[in-house]
Amino acid sequence: MKQPARANTAPTYATTCLSYYAGSGVRGGPFRDARRLFEEIPAARRNVFTWNTLLSIGILDRHGRGATFLDMVGKGLTPTQFTLTNVLSSCAATEASGIGRKVHSSFVVKLGLSSYVPVANSVLNMYGKFGDAETPKAVFQRMPMHSLSSWNSMVSLYDRQGAMDLAVSMFENMEERRSIVPWNAVIAGYNQNGLDRTALKFFSRMLSSDSSMEPDVFTATSVLSSCANLRTLKMGKQMHSYILRVGMPYSGQSQMTNALISMYAKSGSVETARKIMDQAVISDLNVISFTALLEGYMRNEHGITPEMSHYACMVDLLARAGLLTEAQEFIQRMPVAPDAIVWGSLLSACRVQKNADLAELAAEKLLSIDPDNGGAYSTLANVYSTCGRWNDAARIWKLRKDKAVKKETGFSWTHLHSKVHVFGADDVLHPRRDAIYKKADEMWEEIKKAGFVPDLNSVLHDVDDELKEELLSRHSEKLAIAFSLISTPEKTTLRIMKNLRVCNDCHMANKFMSKVVEREIIVRDATRFHHLKPLSRVEYLNVRKKYSLFFLVHMLPDD
Repeated sequence: MKQPARANTAPTYATTCLSYYAGSGVRGGPFRDARRLFEEIPAARRNVFTWNTLLSIGILDRHGRGATFLDMVGKGLTPTQFTLTNVLSSCAATEASGIGRKVHSSFVVKLGLSSYVPVANSVLNMYGKFGDAETPKAVFQRMPMHSLSSWNSMVSLYDRQGAMDLAVSMFENMEERRSIVPWNAVIAGYNQNGLDRTALKFFSRMLSSDSSMEPDVFTATSVLSSCANLRTLKMGKQMHSYILRVGMPYSGQSQMTNALISMYAKSGSVETARKIMDQAVISDLNVISFTALLEGYMRNEHGITPEMSHYACMVDLLARAGLLTEAQEFIQRMPVAPDAIVWGSLLSACRVQKNADLAELAAEKLLSIDPDNGGAYSTLANVYSTCGRWNDAARIWKLRKDKAVKKETGFSWTHLHSKVHVFGADDVLHPRRDAIYKKADEMWEEIKKAGFVPDLNSVLHDVDDELKEELLSRHSEKLAIAFSLISTPEKTTLRIMKNLRVCNDCHMANKFMSKVVEREIIVRDATRFHHLKPLSRVEYLNVRKKYSLFFLVHMLPDD
């Protein structure tokens, strides 16, 4: 249907036309077409049923649904139970807590629909996604009756919050016949909270308590993950055999694929893990897949057990590549508690990606480990500044001052001719400062001619762009590199150390310097080594375009 049918007749006919789009099942397009069709209906002929039909199509366009609901109530129409169920589900899916809480208080409660089971279930699910345990508990207790979905929502809520005692208590008190959903929630909860033996025991109980209860993809994923953590290859193989025997689909199930790869890799069967990866659909593979296999090769081929520094490096790689969601998932799946360096890597990347919400989480975790970490306050304030949240930035600076937490001063150094040369930003103490600044200025102009564009966002002071450039060109590692260039023969590899993390501008500037001077530059900062080798312009653009951990697959040994 290239153009939506014209709808200037009755609302019932218009609703029928809209229902065509609701049943089409194609994402994106149907909602836009349906919205155009809806707009052709005269305003006087639109009623709550036509609005509800449009909202049901909006399930394929969550943001569209929210806007549609606001339009609807703005026209003075009262939402029905069906309307609120859809909108609350949308708020849960998009974690729109502000509008979700408003819909609950201003419509569900005021319209007296709190006892209507489908609406109440949507409220339970929504607050569960928001991480709020008290509100859904009160809603659940006030419900005159509970459906299976009500119980499932409460079990899943406590499971996600790690309150396994409450989750199991809710599970045991279920009034309805249990489906696979609450079993999966409890098994997954034990697995995600490090209680893998209990997870497998609960799985065994599931199989013995109801012969008709068959594990599904979610069950298999949790069981395989627990087998991986416990290195129980025998049970892991049994689960894999069951998957193959019942024809459980692999395609589109990246979590189950990852669990299989991890189980075999951690249990010593790295070649089997590699075969599963080779046979998997490429869209089902992600960072977790490659990380699990890399860890398997480290343990089994090279006898290296991953230490905190390895995990920190992986988080840093992911974060610097802009893969913040993947970095957060990686941290959550670490078998050891992340340290301050891990959270610091994630926090620093949040400024570049302008992700204030994740920055707040990372800063909270970092400061719980290292309360006197001045860099955490500074970086969080810088994230707020980058996002234009100046009041929040000022609040963090004041908080740091009130707590008398000092920020560590950044400096870089290099070892030449049996002597250590130390540089700070805008350093004027070195005896060769004039020659160093002359070389630094020359290099700054050369790399800009080669295509380098200064990252002015790395300077958060309220100054003009010209001064921002000057401040960037005077960073300590740039001065250390300039000194090394005038103090060593051509083609000599330059080795620079820095006590803090290298900023984004310096990392890219150093990469261009390596290209311009045709030298390898190795910078060791607080978390990682930066190996910068001369690249052609085409190679440089390809690295920027394709930089991701998927390159790690080329590091794996052949079969």
